[in-house]
Amino acid sequence: MQYSARVIKFIMAGLAILMLSLSPAHAESNSQMQFSGELFDRPCTIDNDSLQQEVIFPTRPYRDFWVLPAKTPSVAFAINLVHCYASTLGKLVKITFRGTTESALPGYVAVQGNNAGKLAIGIIDTDGQTLLPIGTVTGQGLLVNSDQVRLPFKAFVQATSEAVQNRSVAPGVYMATVQFELSYQ
Repeated sequence: MQYSARVIKFIMAGLAILMLSLSPAHAESNSQMQFSGELFDRPCTIDNDSLQQEVIFPTRPYRDFWVLPAKTPSVAFAINLVHCYASTLGKLVKITFRGTTESALPGYVAVQGNNAGKLAIGIIDTDGQTLLPIGTVTGQGLLVNSDQVRLPFKAFVQATSEAVQNRSVAPGVYMATVQFELSYQ
């Protein structure tokens, strides 16, 4: 009887293994699991206050544009970048302004209003001295060395040479719009 008890235990163990292998937990099925994600390259975020800026030039007598230099003092503005990722540190950020150019002053932004074709807006690069023509990438760019970067610019209003010669700048409101693109190198 000892022999047959061992055989029965062996058979029972074999049946238990067979039953476990056929259980639903181990059964093959057509179930799937899907994994997904998103990768992005967003070196810095443009600060909300920099997205929709309005640069306001001081009110001036229109006759200031009848004599040379026929331009306003520069007004400072900045584009601020925040939340710069570590992968961006050590890179240069450069900017390109885009907009409608004034044909009489290439590189300047054309204005709208009753002085269209007579006035234009010039943008000074981050070095504080060099004119940055519309559609041109900033000169040296600025080094991203922290999680925030401030890109300082200046803008001024300039009369065209024909408007100065003809003294055709008149009282009124003027405006212009530009867009900007950032690039990292």
